[in-house]
Amino acid sequence: MFGRISHEIKNPLSVILANIQMLKIDIGEIKNIEKKELKNLLEMANAIEEASRLGRNIVGNVVNYSRKESDADYKVNLNEVIDSVNSFMRKDLEINGINLKIKLEENLNILAKRSEIIQVFLNLIINAKDSILENKNIKDKKIGIYAEKKGELITIIIKDNGVGIKKEVGNKIFEPFYTTKIINKGTGLGLSIVKEILNRYNAVIYVESVEEKETKFIINFINYKKN
Repeated sequence: MFGRISHEIKNPLSVILANIQMLKIDIGEIKNIEKKELKNLLEMANAIEEASRLGRNIVGNVVNYSRKESDADYKVNLNEVIDSVNSFMRKDLEINGINLKIKLEENLNILAKRSEIIQVFLNLIINAKDSILENKNIKDKKIGIYAEKKGELITIIIKDNGVGIKKEVGNKIFEPFYTTKIINKGTGLGLSIVKEILNRYNAVIYVESVEEKETKFIINFINYKKN
């Protein structure tokens, strides 16, 4: 339990630290703040604030889970969730030279808890970033998020051109404490938490990968159609 808590707190905190570092650099270099620079500072401040709230919500979710409490689920707009995760990760990805491309259909709604769905996408984007950084031969570093509605389902694809996953590993990556990362770079909890959260909402995740070329995580959510 403590390993899970520390892992899920670590991700939002890493976002906070990345944004604070950039914020300090920008403030130190700007003498006369113009509108564009001010906008960037405000965006980073907003990312810090929302990531902090996410950390607080994660702790609250763990406490509620330990007490066997269950809050009601609400309509969650995946477009807004992915936009929030983009705000969290933008500076971190920029620092590492990674381009994030997002292409979504409109009105992608599911029934869930927003903070948990943010956890899912934050974990997957951080996982994609780490995979790309492990591949030292990549010049054009890319992560893509694509989504479309297919009848009763919403399909989300998160694609990266990192090191890929070996065939023999397969679905082991979703097992608790299983990791392909180097020592001290991963706990092996991120993807197991992703799968656990998605299972609660009857969503299905699977992976397609070509070693040393690309990895796709595909998620099928149930489309929530009520207004």
